[in-house]
Amino acid sequence: LDALMALCSDGLQRRRSSIERIFERRGWNRSRPAVDTTEIGAPSKNGAVAIDFRLAGGEGAVATSWEYWHPAWRMTRLKPPESR
Repeated sequence: LDALMALCSDGLQRRRSSIERIFERRGWNRSRPAVDTTEIGAPSKNGAVAIDFRLAGGEGAVATSWEYWHPAWRMTRLKPPESR
């Protein structure tokens, strides 16, 4: 989780406790989910790029958005699959 949070924008970093709860509930704090496919969208007018990570086993997709904040890309959105 620390490595993932290092990629996040300041807004997502402030939501760390919420993200930790999501990871705990899904067991992702013990092991990462397997990803079947990755869908990369076209850049928006403001330069943001949506990337969806479709999880193995039909568990849905983790929706993310990324923006380039010099000198690196930062994740600005993290939406897990619908709650189970």
